[in-house]
This record gives sequence, C-alpha cells and structure tokens, in this order.
Amino acid sequence: MVDAYASQSAALRPFGVSAERLRAAPAYRFTASPHAHGAYYDGFDWGMRSDRWRALAAQALARLEGGPC
Repeated sequence: MVDAYASQSAALRPFGVSAERLRAAPAYRFTASPHAHGAYYDGFDWGMRSDRWRALAAQALARLEGGPC
C-alpha cells in the first residue's frame, strides 16, 4: 500500500509497516433498518435510500451465500 500511494508516505510513516494488524469485523445486519426513522441520508436526494440499500444488501448476501438473487 505504501508503495502504491507514494504521495502519502510522509503521512503514513509514523504508523510503520513492519506488522499488519487486522481485526475481525463486527457482525452487522445490513438488511435491517438502523432504527425506526431510517437512515440520515433518506432526508436528502442523493440517489440512494435506506430501503434500496437494504434490498441491494440482501441481493449481495444471497449471492455470497449461493442463494437465489
């Protein structure tokens, strides 16, 4: 990564590259609404609404699991 983004080498230098640390991702429920009022971006005309996002997430998960889309 550091080689691919040479312009960022000064910003990345304090972090070092001798070890790559990873963490397990939390178990998110991408097909569930975050709360009863929908997502913050539902109030804007940004081309994506939370109901569409959840439908797309369900399709992607079905593909990953080998199920029907």
